[in-house]
Amino acid sequence: MSENKHTSYDLAQMQSLPLEAKIRMSQRRIREWYEHWDGEVYVSFSGGKDSTVLLHLVRELYPEVPAVFVDTGLEYPEIKQFVRSFENVIILRPKMSFKQVIEKYGYPVISKEVSHDIYYARRVPNGKVASKFVRNSPVNQKYGNRYSRQKYAFLLDTDIPISHHCCDVLKKSPIKAFEKSTGKRAILGSLASESHLRKVKWEQYGCNAFSAKRPVSNPLSFWTEQDILTYLLLNRLAIAEVYGEIVIEEKGGLGTTGVNRTGCVFCMFGAHLEPHPNRFERLKITHPQLWDYCMKPRSGGVSACVRYVGFAGSVRVMTMKHLKAVPLELSQANAFVASLHRHHEPVHRDKFRIGCAFDGKLVGVVQIARPVSRFLDDGETVEVVRLCTDGTKDVCSFLYAKAARIAKEMGYRRIITYILYDEPGTSLIAAGWYQDSVTNGGEWTRPSRPRTTTAPTVPKKRYVKILQEDTDDIHLRL
Repeated sequence: MSENKHTSYDLAQMQSLPLEAKIRMSQRRIREWYEHWDGEVYVSFSGGKDSTVLLHLVRELYPEVPAVFVDTGLEYPEIKQFVRSFENVIILRPKMSFKQVIEKYGYPVISKEVSHDIYYARRVPNGKVASKFVRNSPVNQKYGNRYSRQKYAFLLDTDIPISHHCCDVLKKSPIKAFEKSTGKRAILGSLASESHLRKVKWEQYGCNAFSAKRPVSNPLSFWTEQDILTYLLLNRLAIAEVYGEIVIEEKGGLGTTGVNRTGCVFCMFGAHLEPHPNRFERLKITHPQLWDYCMKPRSGGVSACVRYVGFAGSVRVMTMKHLKAVPLELSQANAFVASLHRHHEPVHRDKFRIGCAFDGKLVGVVQIARPVSRFLDDGETVEVVRLCTDGTKDVCSFLYAKAARIAKEMGYRRIITYILYDEPGTSLIAAGWYQDSVTNGGEWTRPSRPRTTTAPTVPKKRYVKILQEDTDDIHLRL
């Protein structure tokens, strides 16, 4: 890989320049892009504030440059109306609807990078991407917290589909098809300050990415939100009604009286960082019909996903913080297992057991005993022999983590468990366990000691969590 064209310091220095200087620099980059491609360029126009400024800058220099708007069906109605007020706008539409994208791939949650990692971690539970969700994994130790996904591990264990494909299918695919058919190159209104990924791209290529796999121009990369609002005021440019009016806020900066972003109304990227009222709460007030359409399952509604993730400032505000460990007698644990476990009967004995309560109700139990295999029964290893829940979210990971913590306090060096071969093990991975081996399956019965079993005899995956590290354990994992 070639060296980056810029550094973070370069970006900070350029962002601190006065607006007049930024305008001249952006105009110069637009001219370079236009001349390099012999005028075969277009403005990617979303109808938002940034692209409104960009379109004005470009058409001040080259009035004939077309604007391209992708109608995904997810925009505010005011945005569509605003876009149609401009001349020479080409409107594209995707081949799939949002509902079809959700059904095939999953919801856009947290950020594009996190959704990407959740999508692939679920498909390869023991891969490098999945290890980002595990505390103290080699990947996290090497790269640190910047690329760690530990705090989002609870999302791996939900049945809500999650992926990063939404934007690719609904926006990028129609744009790429347009570029291929016309040969035109894009001018985008992205700001480097909007995301870490955009900042990295700018440092790598600068504003005009001539050498990128898909060449694009971002002449506003070094602008700030305040620059955008100031330019709109100075040039008396109209903006979509959904933004409201541009006003001076209490802290002295500029802001809008309406929404502050106008991307796809279904999109959940960044929603977890928003205080009350968040984008969905505001949508219910300002656009009740659109909110109803967004939330209902008939349209691929996001209500279940929004409720589970809990978009209100803190990501993990739902189930996990309300789970509580409770003590149980063997008879209580066995009664719970007998009523709810899919394929195991209650055990005759165990070393200890833990219950999990949610709102005063017992929702899960875990039982720990000596390893069933005599070859692993070394006096320093314990085994999770039963784990059973009523389906409440996060209970599996909660109980696995509690079992390991108590076993460690009791002096055990490792804890193991087995799951069916076709089970993904996401709860175990989220609790910091790793897959050790795969058994051949079969029964424990032998001619010298006949036994009867009702448990599945298929191959199983053995998971381990090291509680007291030593040289043998390190060698085992290598």
